[in-house]
Amino acid sequence: MKNLFYILLVWSFCLYGRDDPKDIIGKVLKTEQHSYELHQYLSRGAFGSVYDATNEEGKSVAIKVFSTPTHMNSEFFTKSWPMPKPHQQAQATSPIMTPFPRNSFRATNVYTIEREWEIGTQFDHPNIIKAYDRGTIAPDNEEDNESSFLVLELVSGSTLYNVSVGQYSRNEAMTQATQLLDAFCYGLSNQMHYTDLHSGNIMISDEGLLKIIDLGSFHTFESLLEYSVERVFWDLQYAYLLIKTILKKGGYEPNEVAILARQLKDEVKKLRGTELTPVEMFRQVFDAWSVILHDVEDLHLQR
Repeated sequence: MKNLFYILLVWSFCLYGRDDPKDIIGKVLKTEQHSYELHQYLSRGAFGSVYDATNEEGKSVAIKVFSTPTHMNSEFFTKSWPMPKPHQQAQATSPIMTPFPRNSFRATNVYTIEREWEIGTQFDHPNIIKAYDRGTIAPDNEEDNESSFLVLELVSGSTLYNVSVGQYSRNEAMTQATQLLDAFCYGLSNQMHYTDLHSGNIMISDEGLLKIIDLGSFHTFESLLEYSVERVFWDLQYAYLLIKTILKKGGYEPNEVAILARQLKDEVKKLRGTELTPVEMFRQVFDAWSVILHDVEDLHLQR
């Protein structure tokens, strides 16, 4: 285990470099239309770091600065994007439709930036963050590469993972669970599926509003190579666990969550043996789950 830790540590240094993400705090990043001053380092993910910032008018935003590897000139990082297979070429007209490039950090990084920008500007849903602007950061010296950044909606609050039990009321938690399903269904209505279902990608604002904050995890089914029926059940399991987490954080008792969980699972079981497409399977289950949660919410409001 200790050896594995050191291997991962060395790999992370090679991939992202040793620069402290806090080094650019206080810098002003400029795009064609606006300038943004970075105030506070918020978090770091697979492809970059996120900062609290304001534009020249004082509007608060989040800035996601994408990482560039320190060895970008090596063969591994300069491979070209993989071409879509023949049956995918018709769909591959934008970053959203292009299969995920797995053989190049450079390609994967560019791909991620373009996809997040396209999704963040096209989607219009209250429970999915928006993208406002984008730009590049010039390198400090000739050996470095320029970095790209996205200007995103800033959500003041906590990730679902960090929300304390009882921080929100039972009714608020039930509303948040239905908001999650509404966001998933909105993605499906745009022929896109959210793939990275975990509590770190979900934020609950200070006002109690749920927000999906990882735009890069929305994918078309065409871009997800060999997406199988079993993968549908796998992803539904994660969606089910997220709903359970939201309800537990809202103070629902274990026996109450267990009763609701059985109802949710029963809807998934109905899919076995059907000949529905993945989109149809998700829609059928999410619609049924929404009805179940709304019924519980209405019952609580009547008490």
